[in-house]
Amino acid sequence: MSISMSPRHPREVREQLGMTQAQFARTINAPLATVKNWEQGRTTVPPYVNTLLLVMDREPEAVLRALGLGELRAP
Repeated sequence: MSISMSPRHPREVREQLGMTQAQFARTINAPLATVKNWEQGRTTVPPYVNTLLLVMDREPEAVLRALGLGELRAP
């Protein structure tokens, strides 16, 4: 079974969550430089991160609750 996975750009998901690049990097346990490189198109976002971005895009409130980060902030 194939599921269509076309998440938005990492920057859009991060901004939807109301996070800085540093906060987002800590949240997904990635180096800040990696997040910056994804957002600037220097490196390709790995498939497993695309899956995470898809979940964060579709269910941001659930992700924040699951991570114990509280409510979604307006960008």
